[in-house]
Amino acid sequence: MRKEKGEGMPTVHVRVTETREANFGEARGKIEAAAGELREKGGGRQWVISQSLGDPLVFEFFEGKLPENFERSVCGRVFGEAGEARWLRDAEGCLVWVSEEAAEASEGTRRRRKRERPYYLWGMYTKQKKFLENRTKGEFVYPLPEGASAAVDDRAYVVVAEYLAGKPAGWPGSLAEIENILNQPEITGHRYLRVECGRTE
Repeated sequence: MRKEKGEGMPTVHVRVTETREANFGEARGKIEAAAGELREKGGGRQWVISQSLGDPLVFEFFEGKLPENFERSVCGRVFGEAGEARWLRDAEGCLVWVSEEAAEASEGTRRRRKRERPYYLWGMYTKQKKFLENRTKGEFVYPLPEGASAAVDDRAYVVVAEYLAGKPAGWPGSLAEIENILNQPEITGHRYLRVECGRTE
């Protein structure tokens, strides 16, 4: 869905639902169920990222169950083309968001312009068949989709959908209202779509 420079961005209807769970045991069931519903809607591969302060980062294919470190995690997400279930630990438990696009406008959706952008991950693929990063002296393994193959100097990246507010239908007459429109952030939300691999530009 990437558009070349100069082409208009597609308009989509985005739905984000937010809930709070008092403990991570309840949150686990809610996130796994939401991810399962998203998989049924859109099919295809899903990934999970789960970050804990005391454990190594988990970044792997999602097979229906959240990783073992989930209850200790600070934040994370399950994502795929159909949508994303995201969580964040706070003082009151676990905050959960589910983001997806709807076929048409309905209650709870917002009209947004959408663009897709790659965000590169650490490391370049080497002759040793590993993603290595000189700055951190790190070695990285990424869950690449079936059929993807890396060549020397390729980088893995996450494709992110960025949602931008729609253009105003017309300019208001008040300078304060115009200033308010211009002072809004360009990107109003985002979600991860997929992991890919390719050569840097």
